[in-house]
Amino acid sequence: MNAPTPPDETRRLAALEAYAVLDTALEADFDDITELAARALEMPISLVSFVDAQRQWFKSAFGLEVRQTPRPLSFCAHAILTPGERFEVEDAHADPRFRDNALVTGPPHIRFYAAVPLLSPQGLAIGTLNVIDRRPRRLDERQWKVLRVLARQVQAQLDLRLQTRRLEERARGQSESEATLRQGYEALLERLRLASAAKSESEARFRGLWESAQDTVLILDEHSIIEYTNESVTRTFGWTPEELIGQDVAVLQPERLRSAHTHGMNRYLHTGERRVNWRSTETTALHRSGREIAVEVSFSDFTVQGRRRFAGFLRDIDGRKQADAERSRLQTRLRQVQRLESLGTFAGGIAHDFNNIVGSMLGNVALARDDLAPDHPALRSLQQIEQAALRGRALVAQILAFSRQQPPALSPQDLTPTVQATARLLHSLLPAGVTLTLRVPEAPVCARVDTVQLERVLMNLGTNAIHACTPQGGHIEIGLSTQAGALDAAGDEPAGGEKTGAEHARLWVADTGAGMDNAVRERLFEPFFTTKPVGQGTGLGLSVVHGIVHSHGGQIQVTSRPGGGARFEVLLPTLDCAAPAPAPAPAPASAPAADAVPGPRAQAAPMASSDPGNNTPVGPAPQPLSVLCIDDDEVMLLMVERLLARSGCTVTTAQDPQQALQRLLQGGLVVDCVVTDYSMPALTGLELARRLHERLPGLPVVLMTGDGSEALRSAASALDIGELVPKQEAVERLAPAVRRAVRRGASPPPAAGAS
Repeated sequence: MNAPTPPDETRRLAALEAYAVLDTALEADFDDITELAARALEMPISLVSFVDAQRQWFKSAFGLEVRQTPRPLSFCAHAILTPGERFEVEDAHADPRFRDNALVTGPPHIRFYAAVPLLSPQGLAIGTLNVIDRRPRRLDERQWKVLRVLARQVQAQLDLRLQTRRLEERARGQSESEATLRQGYEALLERLRLASAAKSESEARFRGLWESAQDTVLILDEHSIIEYTNESVTRTFGWTPEELIGQDVAVLQPERLRSAHTHGMNRYLHTGERRVNWRSTETTALHRSGREIAVEVSFSDFTVQGRRRFAGFLRDIDGRKQADAERSRLQTRLRQVQRLESLGTFAGGIAHDFNNIVGSMLGNVALARDDLAPDHPALRSLQQIEQAALRGRALVAQILAFSRQQPPALSPQDLTPTVQATARLLHSLLPAGVTLTLRVPEAPVCARVDTVQLERVLMNLGTNAIHACTPQGGHIEIGLSTQAGALDAAGDEPAGGEKTGAEHARLWVADTGAGMDNAVRERLFEPFFTTKPVGQGTGLGLSVVHGIVHSHGGQIQVTSRPGGGARFEVLLPTLDCAAPAPAPAPAPASAPAADAVPGPRAQAAPMASSDPGNNTPVGPAPQPLSVLCIDDDEVMLLMVERLLARSGCTVTTAQDPQQALQRLLQGGLVVDCVVTDYSMPALTGLELARRLHERLPGLPVVLMTGDGSEALRSAASALDIGELVPKQEAVERLAPAVRRAVRRGASPPPAAGAS
């Protein structure tokens, strides 16, 4: 986009013409300023540019070979529209004024432009001092200050030229006396003195800027001797400027890098060849203490009074490097945690559905066995089906343990007896050539654990260790200790020493077996992942270990390498063994209760005289009960109906929970107890129980589910649901649960329609 013409264009062009600067030869005074601007601001291009009627002409061009460009392409034509104000284009590709400009789309590929206008004595903008980069960026206030100081130096040179020209014109236009010529000469000398003073002031300002810079600034001669450094060198390297000036820069380099620096410097001085990026290079430097630090270096060369000099800007990036490494480590751990959580959710969902299938299989096997004579040949097949279903039920329990949807029964325990008992059991399983050592402390180590689940953790880890040492032989160590330092909630590693005073229990199982590589370690706790041959192992052992440990609020660490064995460490929060144990938690809703008492209604058929889910005698035979069973799964519904009928109940079934609820509320059906599935599409078992609790508050409800989570138990307790029966255990627990629910009922169900 062409820049508009300034409103005072005629006067502006006349002011430019008065300087007589267009199409003149290169001058060192201007070239020094553009080079200094480029070096100080780390830009590849710096220009002193003037805009006449047709073009943009460069009095000095550092980093650019051409001397002029057409005015329609000129960035400076836009900059002169606002005299006295700085002008900046952060990204030419994003600026509609310049994105189609040939200087942007082609050489020199301008992306960034910043300029300070050059003004005539009348305040008219005749050109600019500008810097250009081939990447987007922006100047901070310090950098703008540098550019303005240098623009004043250009202005001083132009004013000196203008005064000189006027003196020359005056001398040519009239015959002046010797006194007049002397006066003009003295005025010229004064101007030169002022220009020299301005230059000294500029150098002082630059020194002030460098002294206040956060980066370390070094100026070296061509022999790598330090001629100048700023105060930041003390903070970064531990040296004072006075100590470093006069020393070889090698004092700041590790010994292994000094030879490469010397060769590179000599090569550049003789050939001009660069093999590293002078604008930004990451390398290693040496602190005065001998500690190596990571730094980012930008450097350039320049000539002062015919002598070669090199300027370097060094930034300490040690902290940034450490932060990047820590961020990468945390991101890797986060991805592993998220993957395990998603797998746990997926596995838990499969387990719940599989519980329905297993429960139906076990129930129907039990019913079929009762229907057959004791010598019937099909009984053996039923036994095999039952064993397979029980194995499936155990597998589901492992999946739920991995997904942490099966809450542990935690209680304060000294871990030493459990570790010793498990070690004795594992010792009996050792094959020839494998030895086992147990290391436990004399003092007790206490934590809140589910002893059964902790034994499962140790057995799984111990069994894996035995397999790792078979058949070549080896050694296994099982140990228990306490360790200082709190657990880190962010991952599976100790938090370190920043939380002093805290302790955790440390259990470990180590072996001298084949070990594993990083690829195996990353997938170690995924369900169904195994390195064993097909048919040997389910791939759930370590998944279960992971789920159990995390359900106890603990963490697990693995150290291993190929051929170097493996070490698994389980970290658990400890308890004060001397502290009194908390009161035992209330028994879960599905726990066995005391002796049964007759139900609230009299019926003819007797129930069984003992409770398979309770070891205590039931007492007098309970009276028969009327039960409504609701489940949208027809196979499960028929199995439950037959189980309860076998126990002496009169059973009514329904697949639609809403229709069943309507019959109950309208008085079309009167029962002693409702058995309902939890997960149904039309109406959940919890919602059904809530409505019954509101309208028929005395009616007991038994909830059947494949979800044993603590959240579901809490929700059921809030609705006064006294019994939760896992579907996969319906054969053993459903009939006793119905009896207990009826026994706990406060009174017979109220009349239909009661509110």
